[in-house]
Amino acid sequence: EGAKDEEGKRADEEEAHEDESDISEDERELREVTKKLWQEEDDETYAWMDDSSKDRAKLEASRKRMHRAAVELWTRATKLAADVERLSDATAGGDAVRALRATIERFVASELATLRPHRADDALELLGLFVRQAAEVLCTAGAIDPVTAVAEVAMKVNHPLMAAVQSPELERRCAGLLEAIKAMPSTYERFVAPVEARFVSNDQETLSTEEPSSRLCLQLLPPEPSEPPAGGAEKGPMGGPIEVEMPAGATVADLKARAAQMVEGPLRLRVKGGPLLEAGDAVLVGVGGLQDGAEVVVEPDTLDSEYPAWMAAPPRARPAVGGSSLSLQRDGPGEVSALSSQPVPTPAVPKAQTVHDFGCTCFRCIKRRQFRR
Repeated sequence: EGAKDEEGKRADEEEAHEDESDISEDERELREVTKKLWQEEDDETYAWMDDSSKDRAKLEASRKRMHRAAVELWTRATKLAADVERLSDATAGGDAVRALRATIERFVASELATLRPHRADDALELLGLFVRQAAEVLCTAGAIDPVTAVAEVAMKVNHPLMAAVQSPELERRCAGLLEAIKAMPSTYERFVAPVEARFVSNDQETLSTEEPSSRLCLQLLPPEPSEPPAGGAEKGPMGGPIEVEMPAGATVADLKARAAQMVEGPLRLRVKGGPLLEAGDAVLVGVGGLQDGAEVVVEPDTLDSEYPAWMAAPPRARPAVGGSSLSLQRDGPGEVSALSSQPVPTPAVPKAQTVHDFGCTCFRCIKRRQFRR
């Protein structure tokens, strides 16, 4: 048995040496000498056998050599299959590849499982059915990841079909399907990309040919500091103006969102030398005083300059309206005779103050109380 194993190992080494043609002259001579020594050792190993036993021993050695080669090939195939399974995990690839995997799995479970061996017509019909059912996902996955798409179709569809049916026509069609998937990126660049480029150019032309009156180019002026800088320097702006271009249909609220980066907290917009921009849903094009190139001042919303002074003052207690009060009646100096109840006259309250008092729930009074807090 030991002699047979040694014979098989030597034969493997001889086959490995035969494939190497780019070896030096010295190494070739060394191999010839080694081969002669092996031949002499083989003669000594099988010297005690007759001719039939010697031939049988050599055949068994060759058979063991072939068995080892088959085992090594099977081991390599197992490792490669594990690598392919790991790379084709369900979480790998994009949405198109996952959709292709799901389509192939449904086709294999429902249609390919019913294929009978040696039925070439049935196999061709199943291949055509698969192409019709998965045409959309095949094109998408082939354009995004052609390598993965080809691997999925080859392993899960083409291989089972060709293993069940030996047909040249089936092999030709399977090869054509794989070639079509490989060519999907170039096909996309040739047919679909020009159409997309044309749509993009049309959109840009539409934007460029928009009526100038529907777009406004405004300058946002930042607020000035509330106190002059140290050193007696003149008060100046906190930064330069920011030029913004508002699209068609933009409102005052959109312009405030652009100006929010200049002021922290509540803000208001005022056209320079013009009115406040209060209505948030008003379209800028329809606001009076706003023209192309107009200057808009961004101010903190303090409410003090917008409302009367009496609204910014702290609330004061008012006498009861229409009530009564107790007063002391004096008969003479230092003498108190009795207590009398007299009606208190109703004070003259301004109309505006009667409406806007400390408990008023109008928008302006609520904003004033919030600002005080």
